[in-house]
This record gives sequence, C-alpha cells and structure tokens, in this order.
Amino acid sequence: MKTPLALFAYNRPDHLRQTLEALTRCARLEECDVYIFCDAPKQEEQRPKVEAARRVAREYEKMLCATLVERQTNVGLARSIAGETTNLCERYGRAIIVEDDLIVSPNFVNFMLSALDFYQNAEQVCQISGYRFPMSHQPESDAFFLPLISSWGWATWQRSWKFFEWQPTGMKEVLENNSMRSKFDLDNSFSFSKMLRARLNEQNDSWAILWWYIVFRKRGLVLYPSRSLVWNAGIDGSGTHPQRNLWQESLEVIMSMPQKQFALPDVPQVDERILADVKRFSRAQRNLERSPLTRLWQRVHRFF
Repeated sequence: MKTPLALFAYNRPDHLRQTLEALTRCARLEECDVYIFCDAPKQEEQRPKVEAARRVAREYEKMLCATLVERQTNVGLARSIAGETTNLCERYGRAIIVEDDLIVSPNFVNFMLSALDFYQNAEQVCQISGYRFPMSHQPESDAFFLPLISSWGWATWQRSWKFFEWQPTGMKEVLENNSMRSKFDLDNSFSFSKMLRARLNEQNDSWAILWWYIVFRKRGLVLYPSRSLVWNAGIDGSGTHPQRNLWQESLEVIMSMPQKQFALPDVPQVDERILADVKRFSRAQRNLERSPLTRLWQRVHRFF
C-alpha cells in the first residue's frame, strides 16, 4: 500500500503553485497517494482567490496522479487537517501532511517514508518532522529526537494519531500544576500553556496545541532531520505569519541538498544538547510573552 500525502490549500494560488512544483521534484513521490484538499471560501470576497487556487490544483492533479477534493462549504484549516489526518490514518495506517505555503526539499518525501518505515513499531515515536529548529549542535546521525511537535511538513501513524481529540482529558491538571505546566512549556521556554488555556476556553481553534498536549502526556518523541527539509513561504505577510525568517534556513540551502539515504538513530532518545539549543533560542528574548519570536511561533503553528 502507498502512503498518503495530503496537501491543504485555500486562497493563495502563487504559494500553492510553489508547493506543488516542489513536490514534483521529490524523490519517491511515486510511492505516495497524493490528496489535495481545497477549502471553500469563508467569506464571499475570498472566492476569486479560492477559485484561482483551485485552478492551480487542477493543473497539477493529473501530473501528480492526485485526488482533488474541492469542498463546497468552509471547514477551516484546523478542522480540515485534523479530520483528514484521521481519515487517512484510519485507511492507510499513516499519513504525510503538507500545507500550501511550504516548499519542500527534494529529500522531503524520502525522509518521511524512510522514517515512517524505520519507526513503524516504535511506540514512543509519535511524529516525523520535515522542519528543523535553529540549533548550534549537530547530531551524530542524519536525524535526532526532541520531545516537541512541529506543524511544518510532518507525518504520523494511526497508532499515535488515534489519541487525537478536540476535548482531551486532563488539560486543567496540566495548567494548574506548576511542575507539569513548566514541563509542558519546555522549562518555561515557550508559552504553550497559554495557548492550551485559550483552546480550553475556546478562544482558538488549534489542532497543533492539542496534538502537542497529547504527545506530551504520552511522553512521546518527534524525529527531526539534521538539516531542515521545509521552507515556509508564508512568512511574507500573505498569511497569518509576520515577515521574519529567524526560524528557518534559506530556501537555497534547503533546495540544494543532494539526495541521499538517511542514517537514522537506532534508539529513540532525546538529544539533550539540541533541546538545550531550542530552549536557549527562546530564552534569549528577555520578555517571553511580548517577544517577536514567541508571536512568530504562535502564528507559524497556527495556535491562534
């Protein structure tokens, strides 16, 4: 059975074209069943751009042998991603997820498939990430583990995603327990608890903060590549992201990486040096709640 690769699109035809064009250059894409989900406009004034994005999707539908789904009513990004990830994982046992503002490396699909196969039965491994956080240390292999999710090009298995739900139990326990809240915030490096509280109070519609909560409660791990395989083109003011690129490598570096076979770590365990780098990167901002990095994190991962 092939592995499903789901691409979620809305109203940015230029970004979608870049994403689709990058996918056509991916090694091992023929091992995937590609799905393109185009949401319907939320407001009528968005219809022209939504229709333009759908025309782009239709151009690549045959080229990618894709299944194109054009929704008649607006579902919203969060509900669409969570719902279709559930559907695809139930059908295939696993899924790769990409959004329409991501430009992926030619190595992206190869890395995802290799890691999905390698850690198929490793219960502690909950997700594969195509993105890599800024860090100063380099891992010994081509990938490393962190106790933290990412929503920039990722994959998971049914064995992990089956625990996802919109109203998971125990959230108040984490928020009201100082020790657990600190761990959830990665030793107070990020304000995840604030985002979780907002979700609990129905002030946001984020799937990602709930997924992080579930992985946290399971003490799960996420595999990251030693070099990022994803570039977010949405950090240009066209979407929910501010115009900053502090969180990613240059597009030229990502796209110029030679194709390779990945040497993956045999034992799923946290790379403490890199985890300290990630925490340090945020703590460098004296005012965590007001720092541009924190606001960027929130917008990049669509928590608000």
